[in-house]
Amino acid sequence: MSLCSGVFISSSSVYVGVVVNMGLSVQIFRDRGEVMISGIPTQWVAERIIRDINDILQKRGSDLVYFFEGSPGVYGGGLVIRVVLNTFLGENEVNALVKYFELRNSSVSVYG
Repeated sequence: MSLCSGVFISSSSVYVGVVVNMGLSVQIFRDRGEVMISGIPTQWVAERIIRDINDILQKRGSDLVYFFEGSPGVYGGGLVIRVVLNTFLGENEVNALVKYFELRNSSVSVYG
């Protein structure tokens, strides 16, 4: 895991803090409309990922449902977030998710 300081610019506000590049494992199931992210070290990183995924995937008529498993911290294996959509993932959405996670040094697999 590597750290670098920076400023996060979002559509709604500006966050000053630390950008964490961690090796998450991401699985995208295009045909099921599901994204599974594992190895999240803290609830703060999970919150940031959820906000970003909402910005990428939220559109009119689509619902995102989040499921959480695991435990954060030094002794836990990390949090697992499973995002389930009520629609299938399009090519643009899959490409945006892959780019988002690859820029954060994550392992991404796309199925379906």
